[in-house]
Parts: sequence; C-alpha cells; structure tokens
Amino acid sequence: MIRMIILLAISIFNLPIASIEEKPKKVIFFGDSITELGVKDNGYITALSQYLKTKNMNQNFELIGSGIGGNKVYDLFFRLEKMY
Repeated sequence: MIRMIILLAISIFNLPIASIEEKPKKVIFFGDSITELGVKDNGYITALSQYLKTKNMNQNFELIGSGIGGNKVYDLFFRLEKMY
C-alpha cells in the first residue's frame, strides 16, 4: 500500500510543466495605418514587446498587430463583423 502511494506521488509530481502553465494572453492592436506601422522595427508594438522582454514578461503576452492602412472606424466595424 505504501509503495502504491509513493508511486502515485511520484507520478503526480512528474507531470509536464506545460500542462500546468497558462497560455499567454493575446493582445490585439486593431486599427489603421498607425497600427500597421506599429509592428515595424521601430514601431510601438515592437517597442512594447521589447519592454516586456526586459521585465521578463514576454511569455505572458502575445502581441498581435492587426492594422490596415486607410481603415476608418466603419471599416474596423465591418472587419469585426466578418470575424463573428
């Protein structure tokens, strides 16, 4: 009986860490040309990603740039409607 409890305890504590870790939270930057440029080398989305790396928080967030140049508010609305 003790042997079975020890084997059970070993199997529980040897679970893969990936099954316990949370998935990164997705942050979507949804907008126009300013947002589109945000993912470039000197863009604000890239800068935020680099900042998160300096704070060792980059595994917690997935930054997604979803900008299309020339979009207006009504274009963004229609883009959302197509998604749902």
